[in-house]
Amino acid sequence: MKQNLTFEKDDGNFLDQNSYQQNVQEINYLTQMINSNMFLDKAELYYKKGMNLFFISNYEEAVQSFNKATDIDKNHAEAYFQKGEIFRNFLKDPKAAVNELDEAIRINPKYVEAYDCRGYALMDLHKYEDAVESFDKIIRINQENNRIWPKSILEQLNFCDGYEGKALALTKLGRWEEVLEIYNHLIKQKPNYEHHHHNKAKALLSLNRIEEALDSINKALIIQPDNPLFLFTKGQAVALSRNRKATEEFFNQSLQQKSKFFGSAYTYFQQGLAMNILGDKVEAIRNFDLAIQNSPDYYQAYHRKGLILISLGEKMKALDCFNKAIKINPDYIEAYYAKGLVLSELGQQSDQNESQ
Repeated sequence: MKQNLTFEKDDGNFLDQNSYQQNVQEINYLTQMINSNMFLDKAELYYKKGMNLFFISNYEEAVQSFNKATDIDKNHAEAYFQKGEIFRNFLKDPKAAVNELDEAIRINPKYVEAYDCRGYALMDLHKYEDAVESFDKIIRINQENNRIWPKSILEQLNFCDGYEGKALALTKLGRWEEVLEIYNHLIKQKPNYEHHHHNKAKALLSLNRIEEALDSINKALIIQPDNPLFLFTKGQAVALSRNRKATEEFFNQSLQQKSKFFGSAYTYFQQGLAMNILGDKVEAIRNFDLAIQNSPDYYQAYHRKGLILISLGEKMKALDCFNKAIKINPDYIEAYYAKGLVLSELGQQSDQNESQ
């Protein structure tokens, strides 16, 4: 372990200084116990040491300590699970996470928390069908165990039920009818949870059931009126209803409100998306330009403007937009992809001109 561990405010710790020092003291005590050879269950000592290392955000050494635990006790399901959690959430290694979580499940085939983390790790690996299967396993285990929760508890707790994870994986697969079925189920369980109504609206929009989507997003907004995500999903839904007047009124009202949750640039960006839905590409570009004026580093607005310029045959102007987006955010993959398409088309045109 690193020597002379000291608390630093900015090192990502989620503990206060006193709690941090208590964990360090516990780590030192557990290390002494391990080295003394007086305690027979060393696997448990290493596990507890790993947990304390995890609490102070020392993730690599926490994994090493959990490895010691599983080397000694190959059936220590909790140690495998904790390794999986760290690999997935903190070390960003979903493949290693799945391997560890598989071991936890081998030992405890009804380890719902392990299936849950495994499902999200599989999604990180873009293995969405496998992720659906992992979340389905949680649902079946809960049903077999007759885990029936009173609505009063469901309103307060976010427990591992598998449904939300499954809905996310199905969303990636574009299986919107199944996504809708899940959110209908979740709304029955937690009727006052606004995010379920919003996610149901998103599924309905994907199924082109616009009026139902508006009804669902309005229910979300009744519960949480100022949520910017909900507001602009409604803006998209209004645009998809092909009601231009209602769309313009919605965004004008958003600009006038000057909400603390979002600025004018984001509103103009969303209005640009809405105008594009309505088929008014000129007005869409104008709104993206306004977004950029309000926020010069708005690389997403450059990207969206470039896409519309391509559809208008303005390939060189589009290329300039993608280059600006990449300059602002060199990691913006979508801009590289769009730039590649434009360069390919420009190259083909150049070849055709030369052959003529």
